[in-house]
Amino acid sequence: MTSEMLFLSYKQGDLHAFKRLYNIHRAPLYRFLLRQTSQKDVTEELYQQIWREVRTQTDYAGNSFKLFLYQIAHEVLLKYYELEHGSLPESFNVNYFPKRKNIQVAITDERNVTTTLLFQLRSLPAAQRMVFLLHAEVGFTIGMVAECVGISREIIKTRLRYAIAFLNSSIDIVDGQKRPDFLQIYRQIAEINPTIMLSHYVISEALFETARSERVEPKRKCLIKRAGSMTSTIVNSLKKLVA
Repeated sequence: MTSEMLFLSYKQGDLHAFKRLYNIHRAPLYRFLLRQTSQKDVTEELYQQIWREVRTQTDYAGNSFKLFLYQIAHEVLLKYYELEHGSLPESFNVNYFPKRKNIQVAITDERNVTTTLLFQLRSLPAAQRMVFLLHAEVGFTIGMVAECVGISREIIKTRLRYAIAFLNSSIDIVDGQKRPDFLQIYRQIAEINPTIMLSHYVISEALFETARSERVEPKRKCLIKRAGSMTSTIVNSLKKLVA
């Protein structure tokens, strides 16, 4: 079944369909958030918030679930930036044209190319980094990225060109080595396993299973027992979800 069919089945009460859908999208979404925020605790909090938003959305019309999911992720990230910084970063202004930063990292060995890429990715302006990740990590076309973030294709192209040019020019090649293509390298990076892999299943049950009132307390105890190895942040959030 497609993601669209699974989500519609879930909305009709099929919890097994949700678990299959969740397993399909959990790792890419987690990587997208982690590489956008570079903070595991923030990533985990936003990750849970996004799935709560997915659960409560009622305007899904059966179109691309992946686009639907990352539209929610985009809105959650924007709200996070506004709360964290008091306003959106300047780079989200459609008239923002960043100056090329003069930052270079020497590439002396092929083994440190990936490390350099991920390090330099953090130096990108937030809006440019988001476009790069939606294209390179999520696999969206220019048109899909534009639809996801709600701005024109021309602005998306500009942000993506800047991101790729910055990454490609921010390294210092030594010993006559060929300059690596960071976009191609990124797509070959081995998958990051979410650090909260165990808690994914627990969180999904807390978020998406509807417990009757007489079952709330046993369910709460069971969830917290199974979450014993998680961070205090995750445990506290679970307590709130099933209280």
